Amino acid sequence: MARIGSFIVAAAIAGALLLAVLWGGTTEGRSLAGLLPAAPTTPAPGEVVIAARPGGGDSALGDCVVCHSVDAADAPRGAPDLHGIVGAEKAGSPWFNYSKALRSAGGVWSEAELDEYLAHPPSFLPGTKKTIVGLADAEARRRIIDALKAASRN
Repeated sequence: MARIGSFIVAAAIAGALLLAVLWGGTTEGRSLAGLLPAAPTTPAPGEVVIAARPGGGDSALGDCVVCHSVDAADAPRGAPDLHGIVGAEKAGSPWFNYSKALRSAGGVWSEAELDEYLAHPPSFLPGTKKTIVGLADAEARRRIIDALKAASRN
């Protein structure tokens, strides 16, 4: 029975060391982070990046930037780029596979249409792929649209 207990302790220690390596932790005062390849700072052409909620930026766009890039210098994420969206052609991102509904909508995104879309995407555009339920708070939608316009000027 003592052998099983020793094995469990050894396995726990090995697991803790592995986690330290994977999470860039330290042991004995030395960093183990260098043992893992560094994450690329610039995605490869056509590569889509899904980001954890980035720090900084406009808090009105906090949930948006998890899926959408907003800054012109940002790499594409899992959803269409929003940089310059106000006044931009609908379904205009060349790499994103838009729904048939949005591809056939035509025209450009006005502030009023973005407001209506953010309120409840399926009502504004039946057949959209947008998975958010919508934002009932008109002031929150206004803050998002204003932040998108401000980010597009950068």
